[in-house]
Amino acid sequence: MTHMGQRAFRFFQRVWGQAIPATNLLGPLFAILLVGCRGEVSADDAPRTAPDASVPDVIDASQGNAIGTVTAPDCQGCSFPEQASTECQSAPPVKIIYPPDGALLPPNLGTLSVQWVPHGASFSHFEVDFSQSEQAPFTDWRIVTACSAETTDQQGFTSGGCELTLDKDSWNALAEANRGGNPLTITVRGTTDGACASTSENSIRISLAEEDVDGTMFYWKSVPASLGLSGQIYTKKFGDMNRTEQDFSSPTFGKPQCTGCHTLAHDGSRMLAFPADDTDPDYAGLEGALVDIANWPSKAAALLAQGQPPGWTALATTSSSYLTSNGLPCAPQGNELCPQSEGATYPSAVPANSFSAWDSTTGAFIGSASAATSGTRATMPALSADGTSIVYVQPAAVGSWDEAARNDDDHIFGGSLFTASLSSSVLGPAIPLVASQGENNYYPTYSPDLPPTFVLFDRAPLDSSVSSLAGCMGTIPKATCPNDSFANPAARVLLVANASGASPVDLEQANGTPASVNARVSNSFPRFLPTVQHYKGKRLFWITFSSTRDYGVRLLNHKDGMYQCYPADSLEWPGSVHRNFVDKSCQHPQVWMAPVLEGDEASGGDPSGVAFWIPYQDIGSHNHMAQWTSR
Repeated sequence: MTHMGQRAFRFFQRVWGQAIPATNLLGPLFAILLVGCRGEVSADDAPRTAPDASVPDVIDASQGNAIGTVTAPDCQGCSFPEQASTECQSAPPVKIIYPPDGALLPPNLGTLSVQWVPHGASFSHFEVDFSQSEQAPFTDWRIVTACSAETTDQQGFTSGGCELTLDKDSWNALAEANRGGNPLTITVRGTTDGACASTSENSIRISLAEEDVDGTMFYWKSVPASLGLSGQIYTKKFGDMNRTEQDFSSPTFGKPQCTGCHTLAHDGSRMLAFPADDTDPDYAGLEGALVDIANWPSKAAALLAQGQPPGWTALATTSSSYLTSNGLPCAPQGNELCPQSEGATYPSAVPANSFSAWDSTTGAFIGSASAATSGTRATMPALSADGTSIVYVQPAAVGSWDEAARNDDDHIFGGSLFTASLSSSVLGPAIPLVASQGENNYYPTYSPDLPPTFVLFDRAPLDSSVSSLAGCMGTIPKATCPNDSFANPAARVLLVANASGASPVDLEQANGTPASVNARVSNSFPRFLPTVQHYKGKRLFWITFSSTRDYGVRLLNHKDGMYQCYPADSLEWPGSVHRNFVDKSCQHPQVWMAPVLEGDEASGGDPSGVAFWIPYQDIGSHNHMAQWTSR
């Protein structure tokens, strides 16, 4: 009988006032201790040490504890040596690669991947342990697995590691017992002969937030196929383990089209998207479409208007209008009715330094809204949740290629951030927020509170290895323009208080490295989730961004020969054709998530937590531009 079983046995003796044969108690005892467990209980009946001396004499599942041993599908009926077993001789060290140490996770994440090395190496099976014995409710949850299949990475190559993905029942048991509580410790133990046990050289500590994340993620998913046939908006409700990701844009627009750039109202009522028949980073074939998604997914999304010239769009829940940047202004006069795209024109002139305003109910053109000073561009706007404030970028330069026929504002340099009030599509005076000293500040977004406390944005440090700010180097298709905003490998996520003169803070924890380390993992397009939560007395903001960092042993983006890829017919690859095939050596960006706890930034500290990979993604795809609704 286990040590915990002996203590509970004594409890039942006291309650029932009589001696009960231990053999008769084992069945009902384990039924009580393992309420909610999936699969079969391990056959292990060897003595076990209690998690900690502080554990009470009786561990009762009704108190919310997560106590039990279960087996993974590849190891039904397996047992594992007791914790006091001797170390296995001549066995290689076991090391946990994922999840990241110190991660704070939403309790409704639904699943979690634990990854470690090595696979095989004479280990017959492993036990993945989750423990928390400092404060009730307690956790001593163990999952036995054979690691029967070596994991493969996104290229299909063996990784040398193992992966255990928690089923939703195991995750729910852990999450409910530890929601808002002390950190959980994860260790992995391996056995070579069923008697010895080697414990991982590192332990990982994770914590569970207090509140669930309620919302849906809409993101651009492209796959390594013909560029002209790939790239739709996919959607996934956070934490929903009963439904996989869905292709949103193909049924909405009637056929698979490359649809990447999109903006959402946080309440999920409207979307502005730019579908095209091929991948057009040069804007040539892009036409904006206003989509009513208020009744989606119970009813199909409805197209309200199409044919808007391309640009970066800012859309707010309560606003009667939305703004779009002048993505490809006329040159050089800028006064004529610019044919921005194939058939998409402005009804009246929109100067290069202005936004265009559109009715958010009908999609009708309203007029121009001046923003930047004459001779400059205003781009990448974002609105506060109530639509009364705007933050945007004024770049020092905009990329130009194809004999100056292209100067799209998705390639900008030396960006500075400005804010302004907004009323009925009229902008107030521009207020400097972050002034560029040569570095590129771009992709700003407001925090969801009112008035917004923070602005989240990307920064690419100034690279002086090129002859000019907008200069490029290298050989196509591996050419780079190191100060460009477009998929910049050196991009990092920063936070600044929404106040003129505030100092930006590098979110080192979320970025994955200190600011002094040039990790080149493309932490790009950061966005706030649209709700504010609380965690241990502080306000909690969740953020997401795309990144080419490695995901454990499953997504290895930095092997020899892999590189940051750019689309054909862009500034980095001018004059090429859109329908080139994606190189298998392209790095795969995926969407990552991290917490920001209000408080530390006031003293120049880092208020972020370590980032984790959002489950539910296809590691074989390239995922970018996650936008969120609150429902």
